[in-house]
Amino acid sequence: MENNLWVFKNFQSAQKYAKLFYRLNKLYYSGFPTAVMFRTVGDVLRYCLENRYLKREDLFSTEKTVLKKIKSKLNSDPKLKTLFQRMTGKIKVKNDPKNYDVIVYCKSRIVDPLFKDRNKIKRLSQVDKNWRKILKQEVIPKKYFLKFEK
Repeated sequence: MENNLWVFKNFQSAQKYAKLFYRLNKLYYSGFPTAVMFRTVGDVLRYCLENRYLKREDLFSTEKTVLKKIKSKLNSDPKLKTLFQRMTGKIKVKNDPKNYDVIVYCKSRIVDPLFKDRNKIKRLSQVDKNWRKILKQEVIPKKYFLKFEK
């Protein structure tokens, strides 16, 4: 810490951290599985709220409580069953820009860490041109075209 800023000791450690964070972003924060999760969980919860299977307060309870209420309605509501199967991965989904059911945007997360270069504090993007390009590209939300099998 320096002047309340998180500063890496050198370029190499800042670059390593940035690349690891970038990988996390690609795999988890803004990846295709995350887009599917956002959409399918949202669809199930919205549908359950609209049909009064869940109350708004239920969303502030536990996952176990919410899932128990949802599961109790699966056999009597075919649409909910389909939405639940999408959410639990029983219905496959692909990213298909030419034939899709819904578009989902995922916020991308990226870092531009500070590091010490001799006695100066610099940003990784000030020194690494490649990282500067990656930053510009990664701040753009990712767009997925979800196509469900059923």
